[in-house]
Amino acid sequence: MRVFVPLFAEELKAPALPIRPATLPIPTVGGDEQELSEYEATVEASIRALELIRDHAGPYRRLVAAVDVESADDTATREITWDWVSAFLVDSADAEEDVLRACQATTQEEADAAVESVLEHALEWYSPDERIALARGLTNNAER
Repeated sequence: MRVFVPLFAEELKAPALPIRPATLPIPTVGGDEQELSEYEATVEASIRALELIRDHAGPYRRLVAAVDVESADDTATREITWDWVSAFLVDSADAEEDVLRACQATTQEEADAAVESVLEHALEWYSPDERIALARGLTNNAER
């Protein structure tokens, strides 16, 4: 079963994924319905990633790990190694301004408008083998 775990950039340097609830796709029969369900779960996890970014102050790019687990409860109850990750989904640099606006919103109206803008940015796919390089790239860009 594939689930989606929101992350913030510094967590890519940890020895394992953080223990936190994952976003689950709605079970479907397969095909286009499964793809749509996984897309919706990715979007939900990316919105939760905004909360992590807000609480940890950047870098201002959503980050989600697609993780293959045995049980839906795995990510919330036990340490998951990086070997279980099938992909990382990350905002490109052009989303940073919108993500920053979403994290700094002071009213619900500002937050809604900013999140709507953030969701217009497609997440880019990265291989699990690129985790360390991705961590360096995200944290180095945040320090500038």
